[in-house]
Amino acid sequence: MLRPLRFVRYSEGLRIVFDALHNCLPTIGAVLAVTMLVWLTFGLFGMGLFMGKFYSCTGGEGYEMLSMVECAKIGGQWVNPPYNFDNIVQSMRTLFICSTMEGWVDAMHSGMDVTSVGEAPVRDSSYGNFLYFWLFVILGS
Repeated sequence: MLRPLRFVRYSEGLRIVFDALHNCLPTIGAVLAVTMLVWLTFGLFGMGLFMGKFYSCTGGEGYEMLSMVECAKIGGQWVNPPYNFDNIVQSMRTLFICSTMEGWVDAMHSGMDVTSVGEAPVRDSSYGNFLYFWLFVILGS
């Protein structure tokens, strides 16, 4: 598998490129460590803000505004969207989605609609939560 790398020994240009890459590895590692620290900080902060609050009722027209108890009474399903902050793995996954700039608006709107655990989301009830996503997009992307 490493056979093609033997060619580096005979090519001066490739040797220079590999030496430069080798010399940059500590710097790249430091940048990755700082980035992961920022992501971990935002992930833990997101868990504190949003854990268990992204759930909503599905199953029919008008079910979205029902609480968990009301949803269970009429036979709806209390489901969590694929992006949430219920644990650190899901939190990091949601932050990854936000950092790619594909779908971060959906996560932000869900974050702005949170009320409390077990309650239905209300549009823009926590409007200030947009700052969390806005800061992450600026600092973590």
